[in-house]
Amino acid sequence: MKPYGKWLWFLPVRALDAGWNLVEKAVHEGKLGPVAKVATLGNPFDGDPTRRPVVVFTEDCNDEEDVHRVLVALRDLGISDALAYKTDEATRLGEYGDRVSTYTSPTGTTKLVRRTPRYAAPA
Repeated sequence: MKPYGKWLWFLPVRALDAGWNLVEKAVHEGKLGPVAKVATLGNPFDGDPTRRPVVVFTEDCNDEEDVHRVLVALRDLGISDALAYKTDEATRLGEYGDRVSTYTSPTGTTKLVRRTPRYAAPA
């Protein structure tokens, strides 16, 4: 199984449909990663109840060049918010919240800021 990863874009609920439509179109046009998803209001979500994530996957969380390529593509779509990138492995381990991301990208930049996740991947 490939070590997928994902960019997380947290949007106010009122902007979720527009944000999702933008990302979904770009995925279908081959501009982003292989797939994306959105946390709809009907899904349980333990985070901020006024925001929901749009999730854009990359095929290999270890391929920093592709992780950055998808980030640049998100910025090219006009997405300027701060973004976080986490591995799918972290999700499988049940890791959520602050300090779980492998990378962040500050508002309006294409800079990848490497972080040390708080969880320890199994050996």
